[in-house]
Amino acid sequence: MDELLNKNRDKAFVVDSFADEKIVILKDKGADTVNAGCYSFYESGKLKSYQFIIDEDTADYTEEYDTLGNITNTEWKPLTQTVIKRVNADSVYLTMYFFALNKEYQDLHLKTNNNNEFMIALADDSLRYTNTKYASMGISTKGRTEITAYWDIEYKNTCTDSLIMLRDSIPVFPAED
Repeated sequence: MDELLNKNRDKAFVVDSFADEKIVILKDKGADTVNAGCYSFYESGKLKSYQFIIDEDTADYTEEYDTLGNITNTEWKPLTQTVIKRVNADSVYLTMYFFALNKEYQDLHLKTNNNNEFMIALADDSLRYTNTKYASMGISTKGRTEITAYWDIEYKNTCTDSLIMLRDSIPVFPAED
């Protein structure tokens, strides 16, 4: 808890605390007041859970830990957010955010159904979220009414040394302005 707060004072804030001022819940500032990572801690200061919140009642990704710091449960994929912005009539810009605590990611492989293909190393997110890496790419939409991106990425869970492959697809175009 102390390490997370000390390293990320500009990206995180205290949501709730015990009467003796021990921090219980810490949240990323994020791009808005809702979409952000939310950490809860045991009274000892060890991480209890992480959730990426997408609205007041829903999490897109969850990790739970025991009092020794071992992951006991995960739900969904650590792709916490995708942001699609239309650049002009012929292109969109796609940014994908991945939760990175105790994870070592390989390059993101992305291929679209209009034959764009990318291999992108993830970068540390220095602006929006704690323990997050991201990849961004421009995608041509010229002559297309619909584009789907098929992606895969492998990561190593550094707590268990297990390798995990993630595969999925996302609609990229038409993107909202």
